[in-house]
Amino acid sequence: MQISHKELLAAVRYDQDTGHFYKGDSRAEHSGGQGYLNLTVSGVEARAHRYAWLYVYGVWPKGEIDHVNGSRADNRITNLRDVPRSINQQNRHKPQKNNKSGFLGVSLERGGKKYRATVRVGKKGHYIGSFDTAEAAHAAYVQAKRQLHLGCTL
Repeated sequence: MQISHKELLAAVRYDQDTGHFYKGDSRAEHSGGQGYLNLTVSGVEARAHRYAWLYVYGVWPKGEIDHVNGSRADNRITNLRDVPRSINQQNRHKPQKNNKSGFLGVSLERGGKKYRATVRVGKKGHYIGSFDTAEAAHAAYVQAKRQLHLGCTL
């Protein structure tokens, strides 16, 4: 169930400069897990960033809401964009938890002496190169990512 724009405007106030919702003088969002903030309006709980989109534009987002700067709790409207899932996935700012190099797009090659940089586009991996340091591999990855990923904001 989704609430209407009118119901949202009647229930809360949204500050576009801070990205926070208020009921009276109190903040209305609460932790939603994984770094996101949630908001409950008229018994309907949703991610606060989706409510921010509805509040400002009057319609629910068509796709996923991407946090341009990578901060999931930063719900300022200038930090949000409505994008397809594929674009949202391209805007990663941090490596996955199981990444042993500590850098996005970088892995240790077999033998453990060099660092490999790769970027995925769709289902295909693109080899960028082999580097002496994780930092150099990451720099090459970021350069390639900016060219190959439409959703990249790094």
